[in-house]
Amino acid sequence: MLSEEQLNALPLPLQESFQKLEREIISVIAERISKIGKLSATDIHRLNELQRIGYDLKAIKKEIAAITEKTEKEIYDIFYYASEIEYNEQKSNYDLSGAEWIPFEENERMQELVQNISKATNKTLINMSNTTGFMSNTNGHKLIKPEFQTLAKFYQSSVDYAILQAVTGQTDFHSAMKSTVRTMSDHGLTYIEYESGYKRRLDSSVRMNILGGLANLSHAQSEMIGKEIDADGYEISWHGGFRPTHDFGGLQFTLKQYYDEILPKMKEPNCYHRSFPILLGISTPTYSKRELEVLNAQEQEKHIFEGKEYNKYEAMQKQRRYETAIRREKDRAFAFEAEGDAESANTAKIKARQLSKSYKEFSKAVGLTPKTNRVGATGKIGNKPIPKTDNSKIEKVIKPKIKKDLFDATTIEQLSEYVKENWGVLKTDLAGLDVEAVKGTFIQMDRVISEWPELKGEIKEISLFSQNKAFMGASYSFANNRSTALYFNPEYYKNITKVKQSVDNGVKKLFHPQGSTWDETGVHELAHILEGIIIKQNRADTVKAVKDWQKNTTARQIVKKAWKSSEENYGDGVNLSVAMKQISMYAYKNYSETIAEAFLDVFSNEEKAQPLSREIVKELRRRLG
Repeated sequence: MLSEEQLNALPLPLQESFQKLEREIISVIAERISKIGKLSATDIHRLNELQRIGYDLKAIKKEIAAITEKTEKEIYDIFYYASEIEYNEQKSNYDLSGAEWIPFEENERMQELVQNISKATNKTLINMSNTTGFMSNTNGHKLIKPEFQTLAKFYQSSVDYAILQAVTGQTDFHSAMKSTVRTMSDHGLTYIEYESGYKRRLDSSVRMNILGGLANLSHAQSEMIGKEIDADGYEISWHGGFRPTHDFGGLQFTLKQYYDEILPKMKEPNCYHRSFPILLGISTPTYSKRELEVLNAQEQEKHIFEGKEYNKYEAMQKQRRYETAIRREKDRAFAFEAEGDAESANTAKIKARQLSKSYKEFSKAVGLTPKTNRVGATGKIGNKPIPKTDNSKIEKVIKPKIKKDLFDATTIEQLSEYVKENWGVLKTDLAGLDVEAVKGTFIQMDRVISEWPELKGEIKEISLFSQNKAFMGASYSFANNRSTALYFNPEYYKNITKVKQSVDNGVKKLFHPQGSTWDETGVHELAHILEGIIIKQNRADTVKAVKDWQKNTTARQIVKKAWKSSEENYGDGVNLSVAMKQISMYAYKNYSETIAEAFLDVFSNEEKAQPLSREIVKELRRRLG
């Protein structure tokens, strides 16, 4: 099941696109108001600013259309990704029931379900985008109580009011327009649900629309799978920070209990619980009774900040209020700058900094990680707070300096020569790849090879392969007549922009460790080579070594030993599946990928890496001697 953090991460790329659109629209309107303020009354009568509104609105509508045109594929990709994960996690229940298991990419019913719900979600999003406006405090002649106005009406009314102030000289122009700009930035581009009259910022509406669609998809998929395996119950996923009335996470229910008591609550807005069909008395619960007791007890632990106590749910709600206030001041600063009011912009920036400082202090006091992506800044998402520990005991993947000739390489040939001379590679075939993309990857790999000398001389070939989804690949040879090799997928590495965007998107969706970057993909592959070295050291028989590699035998031992150490050292109280997903969703694929993703996590984040990741790297080091 996707966690709350993972679900929250999925709409982020789309949400950020609409936030950018909102700021561009506010900038256009604020700049137009600013220009009016610089004109004399005579100039204004001679220069018809109202005529320019039509040009601006055409450009704005064109930009809205361009963004919504791109959303259909992005929404489909998000839904496909979420659906595939939840479907694949149900394979054990298919096996238990004896029902036929069809791989996700071959399951036409699942594909059709994803297609239909993603299309419906996209249609709603397009409708929202075309029916947006602003909360306005002017009607063209005077200040009024803020009310919703369409984009065209708001723009016209704001400019009318600005011209009136400049012509009549009733008051200082910027003072008169300050409340208009503040109202515009505070409420943002707004979508109104006409049936309910509920108003929400467009970017927030986009986020809620995507999450609502994902919830619909998950429910429909669960019901479809339930019928196929003849399920007689449902298990509910567990997540932290649940509201008091949603304390059913991690429990199993009969069909009647689920439909009568649980499902109505799960349909409430902002519920991150997911249900999946089970065979009561046969399907093993994700969490034991003891694990649930520990998790739920942690939720009720009290933390004190400025004399007030907060449990986790209360603390997260307080975080959201901080984030709203910080974003409001940042948006005000942006709008005032566009309008030319430097003093008001500076005041808003100071308030934003003060709020941000308090927000970080509060988050630290209650044991939560600040969500910088929620306050208009880029940053890591979903990182679990790391318990205090003795950093001297943490096994890091140290990043030593790189030889100058690798940095200076300007051709594929020069890069090939470097790895042959310094890594012991015998054969390379990288023709047609982007030099900077390969160089960036080699630079990070070189850092690892310098720190892990066991890797030097192991890789004999670096060439190309083609797998639709993989950026790179690795194969380890246990036989003397074959070569251990690394592979680049030209689909990505022919264009550095494509590999950057693709990897960054995977990180945003929590598919790869938070904090990892496009040029560190090769680090993941080197971990597979280290795993192969360990297997070869312990299994002289080639056939047994290959079987070990294929069945993840040694990988399973490493991960489980590391998890046990993680529990002893950090006491997170989570089961292994959850700990793997905390590294990344790809880490949950199998034990070998858990090792590779953990290795990447430690390389990228060092002491801030997940506890399980750090213990895995320590176990690798111990086994290599």
